[in-house]
Amino acid sequence: FDAAVIDWRTTDALDTRGKTPRHTFDIYGQWHAAEPFTLRLWTFSGFEYQKYTRSMDGWLGLSLFAKVDPLDWLSISARGDYVYVRADSQNLFFSDVLADVKTTTKMGPGTLTLSFQPHSNVILRLEGRYDAASFPLFYKGNVALYDPADPRSFIPNAARQATLLAGMTTFF
Repeated sequence: FDAAVIDWRTTDALDTRGKTPRHTFDIYGQWHAAEPFTLRLWTFSGFEYQKYTRSMDGWLGLSLFAKVDPLDWLSISARGDYVYVRADSQNLFFSDVLADVKTTTKMGPGTLTLSFQPHSNVILRLEGRYDAASFPLFYKGNVALYDPADPRSFIPNAARQATLLAGMTTFF
């Protein structure tokens, strides 16, 4: 069993209303249940008290990961995540895509990965992922722009998405 706890304290020095401490906790535990099987639970969470609005903003991020190696050259892994952001004054992560920056949000992806290692320095992966959010965070179909002169200023228009990815990694 492995575990780690980290508490980061940061401030936004550019905020003209004064420095507000932000506490971030990064905690994980990993258990090697049997030789080919691993479980990992992780949280990346934190809070920030806003002195100027007397409000508490924060987030809770959880992840559960499981991996099994049925053969020397094959791995199967699954991961589920959940992120909850509480926003009394401003949503810490998604304020750029929300109509109201005080919106509390939820989102969560699920991922399944098949990993093949046909050679000692080559890994092939096939990954499927499904994402869902309580607000539009993703893109679907024809997507409008915030600024017609900036082709990268897409406006999110979907609360769900599914993706499939195939990839290869080589190393030496």
